[in-house]
Amino acid sequence: MAAKGSVRLAAILQKRMGKVKDFGYSPTAELGTITANGLILDSFPKDVMGKDEYVVCSFDTAEAAGGQKNILKDKDRVVVLWADETPVVIGKISKVKE
Repeated sequence: MAAKGSVRLAAILQKRMGKVKDFGYSPTAELGTITANGLILDSFPKDVMGKDEYVVCSFDTAEAAGGQKNILKDKDRVVVLWADETPVVIGKISKVKE
């Protein structure tokens, strides 16, 4: 629960600070890691967001380029986009294979 609260607070503060300074709010993207317990954002490496605290875009289960399936599993690196106070996993990232 503490992780959820601190992440939400950070998102709210970031959004409100942008409005105070007359900057347009733009979505914040960051990297994270999927674990068996949930999502760990690089910006909050000690906090694990439970599976009920973030949402995931639908991934096609067909094989992607490189022969890998687009199913999220433990230790997958992901791109997270913030939609207001909700973290949305929008994609899985991996190193390019030669």
